[in-house]
Amino acid sequence: LLSRRNSHILAALTGAASIFCRQTNVVWVGFSAAIAALQLLRRQSKSFSSVSESGKSLLYLIPEAIRHLPAIVCTLWPYIPVVLGFVAFIFYNDGIVVGDRSSHQVSFHAAQLCYFTLFSTAFSFSHLIRPTVIRGTLGTVWEMLKQPWLLLFFVSGIFAMMTKGSYVHQ
Repeated sequence: LLSRRNSHILAALTGAASIFCRQTNVVWVGFSAAIAALQLLRRQSKSFSSVSESGKSLLYLIPEAIRHLPAIVCTLWPYIPVVLGFVAFIFYNDGIVVGDRSSHQVSFHAAQLCYFTLFSTAFSFSHLIRPTVIRGTLGTVWEMLKQPWLLLFFVSGIFAMMTKGSYVHQ
């Protein structure tokens, strides 16, 4: 939210504090920086809106980002020390784990996708309650209900991720 309001210094400081609590929060710092970069490109680039509306790949935007690199660096400079400090921590610590390394093995945690979806939905609530979004969502749900195999596929996938993709510390 701070990043979306162009309070990048405060967003980076908050992100740095959150990394001290949970090291994987560095992903959120990167996410905030990426959103800020995309906002900047949207404001400064004439071709950005046509690219995003046409659904072309983000790889198409790389030349545009390179063209606006000085402006992006000037906007995102508060995030750079946070990310570089995190990288230095990983090298100094020989990994991301703080504490008992045997209980904190790096692994794919599929259930995190469900947690991320829930978290994003909760913080996007003000956007999601717009009538057009509600109509679109209800339309998608209605289409899924017409195709029970698709609904079964999604529910089974979520169930499998929650039961088989969650790992308990030893």
